[in-house]
Amino acid sequence: MKSVWPLLLAAWLLATLSTAGAIFIGEVMMMTPCTLCWYQRIAMFPLAVILGMATVWYGLFYGNGSY
Repeated sequence: MKSVWPLLLAAWLLATLSTAGAIFIGEVMMMTPCTLCWYQRIAMFPLAVILGMATVWYGLFYGNGSY
């Protein structure tokens, strides 16, 4: 059976990079997001946290040290 951990890690990295990019564009470059971008941020910011927790949890309890 293949491990799900690399997929969780890839999804977490993508969500984290998207969150960091959105924060950089909004706070550093001072560009205000459009209405659709706000909805994307509302979904993406918690996703980075949830996927990070799932990645760590899966690695600790089901990884068996294979990562």
